[in-house]
Amino acid sequence: MNSCLIPLWGRMAFDLLRSVVITVSAIDMYFAIKYRDTMVELNPMGVLLMNMDNGGVALFMSLKLIGTAVALWLMGVLYCTKRKLAVTVTIGVAIFQLGLAAFLYFG
Repeated sequence: MNSCLIPLWGRMAFDLLRSVVITVSAIDMYFAIKYRDTMVELNPMGVLLMNMDNGGVALFMSLKLIGTAVALWLMGVLYCTKRKLAVTVTIGVAIFQLGLAAFLYFG
């Protein structure tokens, strides 16, 4: 049996944390695309990518999506090899994402 699947409750909690990351990332991308004409990007890397894309958000959002997917995949790999570290890292990322969500909504 794959050690990544046991215990079930622990895996479900871990996947819930990763769902927080996915959800906030999706909301962030939605707002960036919806308000692309009026948004003020605070991330210096985001500003650079948008400048490289002639003010567009396509390059920035594409790389952001790829980065999120890679991070989630690495969290899953880490969970299979070093479960406690994976949970700690994922809790940290989820808390950061919740802070981002609060910033997006309340500004």
